Amino acid sequence: SSGSTQSTGDDERARHKLTIQEYHTMCRSIEERHEKEKQELNQEVIEIKAKVGGKDIDIPSEQRLRELEMELAKTKLCLVEANCKAQEYEHDCTNLREKLKNLDNSGVLTQLKARLNR
Repeated sequence: SSGSTQSTGDDERARHKLTIQEYHTMCRSIEERHEKEKQELNQEVIEIKAKVGGKDIDIPSEQRLRELEMELAKTKLCLVEANCKAQEYEHDCTNLREKLKNLDNSGVLTQLKARLNR
Protein backbone atom coordinates (compact mmCIF):
# COMPACT_ATOMS: atom_id res chain seq x y z
CA SER A 1 0.00 0.00 0.00
CA SER A 2 2.83 2.37 0.77
CA GLY A 3 4.23 1.71 -2.73
CA SER A 4 1.03 2.96 -4.38
CA THR A 5 0.98 6.00 -2.08
CA GLN A 6 4.58 6.68 -3.10
CA SER A 7 3.58 6.35 -6.75
CA THR A 8 0.58 8.67 -6.35
CA GLY A 9 2.79 11.28 -4.63
CA ASP A 10 5.36 11.00 -7.42
CA ASP A 11 2.62 11.41 -10.04
CA GLU A 12 1.26 14.46 -8.24
CA ARG A 13 4.73 16.03 -7.94
CA ALA A 14 5.33 15.35 -11.63
CA ARG A 15 2.00 17.02 -12.51
CA HIS A 16 2.82 20.05 -10.32
CA LYS A 17 6.31 20.24 -11.83
CA LEU A 18 4.79 20.15 -15.34
CA THR A 19 2.24 22.85 -14.39
CA ILE A 20 5.03 25.05 -13.04
CA GLN A 21 7.08 24.55 -16.21
CA GLU A 22 4.05 25.46 -18.36
CA TYR A 23 3.47 28.54 -16.20
CA HIS A 24 7.11 29.63 -16.61
CA THR A 25 6.89 29.05 -20.36
CA MET A 26 3.73 31.20 -20.57
CA CYS A 27 5.33 33.96 -18.48
CA ARG A 28 8.43 33.98 -20.70
CA SER A 29 6.23 34.12 -23.79
CA ILE A 30 4.22 37.06 -22.38
CA GLU A 31 7.41 38.90 -21.35
CA GLU A 32 8.92 38.40 -24.80
CA ARG A 33 5.74 39.64 -26.50
CA HIS A 34 5.62 42.63 -24.14
CA GLU A 35 9.26 43.48 -24.86
CA LYS A 36 8.66 43.20 -28.61
CA GLU A 37 5.60 45.49 -28.43
CA LYS A 38 7.59 47.96 -26.32
CA GLN A 39 10.36 48.04 -28.94
CA GLU A 40 7.80 48.51 -31.74
CA LEU A 41 6.17 51.41 -29.88
CA ASN A 42 9.55 53.02 -29.23
CA GLN A 43 10.32 52.71 -32.94
CA GLU A 44 6.97 54.36 -33.78
CA VAL A 45 7.77 57.24 -31.41
CA ILE A 46 11.16 57.69 -33.10
CA GLU A 47 9.52 57.72 -36.54
CA ILE A 48 6.84 60.20 -35.45
CA LYS A 49 9.41 62.51 -33.89
CA ALA A 50 11.43 62.33 -37.13
CA LYS A 51 8.33 63.35 -39.08
CA VAL A 52 7.72 66.39 -36.86
CA GLY A 53 11.35 67.46 -36.96
CA GLY A 54 12.42 65.86 -33.72
CA LYS A 55 10.34 68.28 -31.67
CA ASP A 56 8.39 67.07 -28.69
CA ILE A 57 4.70 67.16 -29.46
CA ASP A 58 2.78 69.17 -26.87
CA ILE A 59 -0.69 67.68 -26.66
CA PRO A 60 -2.93 70.08 -24.74
CA SER A 61 -5.06 68.77 -21.90
CA GLU A 62 -8.86 68.72 -22.08
CA GLN A 63 -8.92 71.70 -19.70
CA ARG A 64 -6.52 73.66 -21.92
CA LEU A 65 -8.60 72.81 -25.00
CA ARG A 66 -11.73 74.15 -23.26
CA GLU A 67 -9.83 77.32 -22.31
CA LEU A 68 -8.67 77.79 -25.91
CA GLU A 69 -12.20 77.19 -27.24
CA MET A 70 -13.57 79.78 -24.80
CA GLU A 71 -10.87 82.26 -25.82
CA LEU A 72 -11.71 81.65 -29.49
CA ALA A 73 -15.43 82.16 -28.82
CA LYS A 74 -14.72 85.47 -27.02
CA THR A 75 -12.49 86.61 -29.89
CA LYS A 76 -15.19 85.76 -32.44
CA LEU A 77 -17.75 87.66 -30.36
CA CYS A 78 -15.47 90.73 -30.26
CA LEU A 79 -15.04 90.49 -34.02
CA VAL A 80 -18.81 90.36 -34.58
CA GLU A 81 -19.29 93.35 -32.24
CA ALA A 82 -16.56 95.31 -34.06
CA ASN A 83 -18.19 94.54 -37.43
CA CYS A 84 -21.56 95.73 -36.09
CA LYS A 85 -20.00 99.00 -34.84
CA ALA A 86 -18.29 99.49 -38.20
CA GLN A 87 -21.63 99.05 -39.98
CA GLU A 88 -23.26 101.54 -37.59
CA TYR A 89 -20.51 104.10 -38.29
CA GLU A 90 -20.80 103.50 -42.00
CA HIS A 91 -24.57 104.06 -41.79
CA ASP A 92 -24.02 107.26 -39.75
CA CYS A 93 -21.50 108.52 -42.33
CA THR A 94 -23.93 107.83 -45.16
CA ASN A 95 -26.66 109.74 -43.29
CA LEU A 96 -24.33 112.70 -42.64
CA ARG A 97 -23.26 112.82 -46.30
CA GLU A 98 -26.92 112.82 -47.33
CA LYS A 99 -27.70 115.68 -44.91
CA LEU A 100 -24.70 117.70 -46.17
CA LYS A 101 -25.79 117.09 -49.74
CA ASN A 102 -29.32 118.28 -48.91
CA LEU A 103 -27.92 121.38 -47.17
CA ASP A 104 -25.72 122.14 -50.15
CA ASN A 105 -28.65 121.71 -52.54
CA SER A 106 -30.78 124.10 -50.46
CA GLY A 107 -28.14 126.81 -50.78
CA VAL A 108 -27.60 127.07 -46.99
CA LEU A 109 -23.88 126.23 -47.31
CA THR A 110 -23.44 128.77 -50.08
CA GLN A 111 -25.10 131.44 -47.90
CA LEU A 112 -22.88 130.53 -44.90
CA LYS A 113 -19.75 130.69 -47.03
CA ALA A 114 -20.79 134.08 -48.38
CA ARG A 115 -21.38 135.46 -44.89
CA LEU A 116 -18.02 134.16 -43.67
CA ASN A 117 -16.19 135.73 -46.61
CA ARG A 118 -17.59 139.24 -45.98
